[in-house]
Amino acid sequence: MLFTAMTLGVALTMVPGCGNSANAVRTSKPQFDLISNDTMDSNPTSTNAVAPQPLPPTEVPPATHSSYPQRATKHLVPEIWSVPKGDVAITIDDGPSPYTEQIIQVLNRYHVHATFFFIGDRVPSWPNAVRDAIASGDVVGNHSESHPLLTDLPLSEQQAQIEQAQEELKQYGASPTLFRPPYGAFNDFTEQVLAKDHLTLALWNRDPRDWADNSPRQVIDSVINGEPSGGVFDLHDKLVTLEALPTIIETLQKRGLHFVVLGQKLPVYPEGSGSKLSSGSNSHGKNGSQSTNSIGGRSDGATNKIENSTETAGNTTRNAGG
Repeated sequence: MLFTAMTLGVALTMVPGCGNSANAVRTSKPQFDLISNDTMDSNPTSTNAVAPQPLPPTEVPPATHSSYPQRATKHLVPEIWSVPKGDVAITIDDGPSPYTEQIIQVLNRYHVHATFFFIGDRVPSWPNAVRDAIASGDVVGNHSESHPLLTDLPLSEQQAQIEQAQEELKQYGASPTLFRPPYGAFNDFTEQVLAKDHLTLALWNRDPRDWADNSPRQVIDSVINGEPSGGVFDLHDKLVTLEALPTIIETLQKRGLHFVVLGQKLPVYPEGSGSKLSSGSNSHGKNGSQSTNSIGGRSDGATNKIENSTETAGNTTRNAGG
């Protein structure tokens, strides 16, 4: 489960949404230019904090953001976990894999973009998948070097997980500005590294549980039978998701929803278009480079220096398979 932040000077109230997030309303918020979470769908609730350990899949509760407790952090970096009503964002975790290039082909067929969160130590096995995602105009984000539970690690090991993956991805042409923590688990140490490296915390508000499902129909139903509008869907780089994607995309396009990617400006787009591109992209798959419009601003408390601390980091965790 994901616990986003309640921080020094920044309070978050819970609202409804692997590893991934949902909608929050800030009583005071850091100033960034691009996506403002207080324009997103919200339905505040509150919960009691639980221990920051992922549950076995059979014990994971239904994925609504109100299920995820919030804990205080220093709130050093901006967060994305929601998109405006009328939009949907497909995010794909845990690649690259043997299925990544086929997923990209499906996206291209429907003229839709996605945000991929790749694991660093898997990149050398499928380097063309990273290159193809970039060439197709999709966004590539960082999902750590080896997918550990970050909240179990000290600051130095978290830094190694994030920065090693960043270097792996850069070798194959990506320039990630987004980081999604495995299992949605992060704490103050995580945010210190992200602030130093100018990375945005990318979360989610819809968990279709494809990481636990055995059939495409289960994944499809999880996506289309809820309220997809405004959703950042946390999907995974696996066969069942590949098989479910065509029906998911067709159904949501027929409902008039627009597909967007995380970390890019949201331009004005023509009525009836099936997807929304970042500013500077002329057509799907033709811009050939990572967007330069990704969210990179940090909250006022961010710092470029990681401070060693003996204090316990405030943990935030999403109990799911991120």
